[in-house]
Amino acid sequence: LLSKLLNAYSVKDFEANAVHPVDYQATLTEVLVYTRYKGPQPETIDWRAFCAEIEHVFQTPDLERNPLKEPEVYVPDAPVSQNHLSLEVAKLADGAVVKVADKVRQRRLQLMPLFSDFDETHRMTVSQMQFRRVLMTMDLADMLSEREWSSLYCKYRHPLGVVDNINYLAFIDDVYTAAGMDPRMP
Repeated sequence: LLSKLLNAYSVKDFEANAVHPVDYQATLTEVLVYTRYKGPQPETIDWRAFCAEIEHVFQTPDLERNPLKEPEVYVPDAPVSQNHLSLEVAKLADGAVVKVADKVRQRRLQLMPLFSDFDETHRMTVSQMQFRRVLMTMDLADMLSEREWSSLYCKYRHPLGVVDNINYLAFIDDVYTAAGMDPRMP
């Protein structure tokens, strides 16, 4: 058994019995995994390749051997990227973000603390009225028209049940990016 493990291959029946000791019919997914990681000899599985692929999903491989290597950080898409806007609404929203970004860059404002104060549930969302109130508090709301407000609501809409909140984290990232600032630096 130890020699089989050191060779990085195990017998398929042994693997199946180790995973499922009772009488069990393999599902389609398990059969696909068996065929993908099939070893060079018949009835064997390359378990090291399987483990390496699983570990690659959760961490940067060989980081302990090369500590100067920059680990890759997975950044999921923001939920607001699923909001589909017409071309006109998208242009209005982008223009409003640029207007806000100009003021933020001039005054070096930090947007996150005030938005966090209004976010009671810590879901990175605020209501539309809270969103407007935060921007009014920072004197950023006067330069936006009603059409620009509604386009911002559409672009950063984050539905929570039957309520449409605003994803302020995505808004802040876009504003800081348009202002030429690092979104995650204070």
